Amino acid sequence: MPQTQGRREHTGLTAVANLLWVVLSLAVVVSGALSPTGVGAVWIVLQSLTVGGFAALQYVGLQRM
Repeated sequence: MPQTQGRREHTGLTAVANLLWVVLSLAVVVSGALSPTGVGAVWIVLQSLTVGGFAALQYVGLQRM
């Protein structure tokens, strides 16, 4: 089914993009590249954990397709 394959590829690309977001977000906090405030650093970490959760759910969904 070509339609299912397209959805699978799109979901895979989205999951990879989300993982990239997580890695880069944590790199910003660790390196201090953007000099976030304490609250900003916490926000970035919490946001990256949330996006990482989405990536994990997308991976699980891919396994079930």
